[in-house]
Amino acid sequence: MGSAVAAALRTLPPLGKDPSGPLGSGLLATGVLGENIRRLQAALTGGSPPSLGA
Repeated sequence: MGSAVAAALRTLPPLGKDPSGPLGSGLLATGVLGENIRRLQAALTGGSPPSLGA
């Protein structure tokens, strides 16, 4: 992905932290999809990705 896309994605709140946003506590925050989104967000912010099943 380009640097502009990565910069835009870094502005989104962490998955499950903003109940009013698209990355709130709904279906995106659960299961395999939620794990993958958390890993992507961690990679974009330089954080460590959560362990499997967390």
